[in-house]
Amino acid sequence: MIKFFKVKEIIDYKLDDDIFSNDTQYFFTLLGDRFDWINKKLVGLLEKRFNRKFKPIHVLQAEFGKYYPKNNYIIINKKLKELRKSNPKIIFIQHDEDSNREFAESVFIKSIIKKLQKKQNKIFIMPFTSSGLHFNDPKIILIGPKPDLVERLDNKINQLKIFKELNLPRNKVKIYKKFHEIQKDEINLPCFISAANSSGGHENRIVFNGVDLERFFSKLGSANKNKEVFIAEYVDNIKHSPNVTALVTNQKEVKILLLTDQILKSTRHFGNIYPSEVNAEVKQNIFEITQKLGKYLASNSFRGLFGCDFIVDKNDKCYIVDLNPRRQGSYLMFHLMAKGDNILDAELKIALNENFSQLFSLDIPSELVLAYSKISPNKGCREITEDFHENEELTPFLSFEERFISSFHPKNFTFLGDCYGQYLVSGNDYSSTLDRLNREVAKIVAETTCGG
Repeated sequence: MIKFFKVKEIIDYKLDDDIFSNDTQYFFTLLGDRFDWINKKLVGLLEKRFNRKFKPIHVLQAEFGKYYPKNNYIIINKKLKELRKSNPKIIFIQHDEDSNREFAESVFIKSIIKKLQKKQNKIFIMPFTSSGLHFNDPKIILIGPKPDLVERLDNKINQLKIFKELNLPRNKVKIYKKFHEIQKDEINLPCFISAANSSGGHENRIVFNGVDLERFFSKLGSANKNKEVFIAEYVDNIKHSPNVTALVTNQKEVKILLLTDQILKSTRHFGNIYPSEVNAEVKQNIFEITQKLGKYLASNSFRGLFGCDFIVDKNDKCYIVDLNPRRQGSYLMFHLMAKGDNILDAELKIALNENFSQLFSLDIPSELVLAYSKISPNKGCREITEDFHENEELTPFLSFEERFISSFHPKNFTFLGDCYGQYLVSGNDYSSTLDRLNREVAKIVAETTCGG
């Protein structure tokens, strides 16, 4: 292994010394460490499919921890480079969409792709979301939906218009172009407010007073400043917040894969728990809404994974609140539960524009409860004081009441981002498994971070 010369736009990188001349096929993965298990599955699937040796080039935003060693990697993050001028021991993780754009626009990345294309007919890219990944090259195969379509569908204002067109159940909403329009209007408090581009509970919040409203606008990122926002009627006494994962095939079929309940703190997403506690009637309603939305997506050339977030009130009335035209936080969960490689294989066939007829099935013991959570710092910047790792991703699925935990980044760095580790646990009771997750994740955060 060798390190190449320094490149202005790159924080660090390391590649095989014979990467452009050996017989190995390389693909880029933008899936972070919380989905590293899937990267390994993809290697095996590609090797089986093409009868060639494959290796991933990990595209990262910051240094990786000792539990996720990598032979080929590129660390690219312009904002982090700026922050390190004043604090060399900081880790900043930006939104996937921003990271994707930096990757797609990088002269260094383009030069690597160009050189690899001299020996490879195809170069696969495996992202969390396709947003920002615009490549006008038929040899570059994106394992995910079309970027321009994803960007349009990811816009929450566009989603509201789609929900209205399809007559999907939704709490009352109103769209505003400017902050002063809201100030002039008589809005009912509390309410829910969201920017056009938001995910995971970021850049949206519940508003109880004028101070909350001003704080929301003051913290909007550049992608959302001076753009439309919407205010939704506050739904009190929410009983469940289910999430569904589905797949649109090249034959325009909609396959529903998994239904979980989201683990939320206020509006911020931290994880998922399987199975969902919604009753059979609500479950059927969710599946019907998902099928209807999926058929709309299919008719608009969308192919690949998507998800929907719902809320269910105390009267079991169900509302759709979000469309995720991408992989979701539960991506690892349902791959752990999938039989063999059938879902990952379907994703690859969709990317290659192939049809398939296999049935999708999850290998789930009837009594299994499986819960996943990001491990996130309590507030703002906090120093990571300890590395941690216990068991493997499959352990909780194979052994009831076992857990898997792991940190992503080196200790003694100040962390600014969404999550610095992950937690996965199984059990045979929903409430006790969720209680254990909340208790142990809080303990891990307290024991492995300080400051803030």
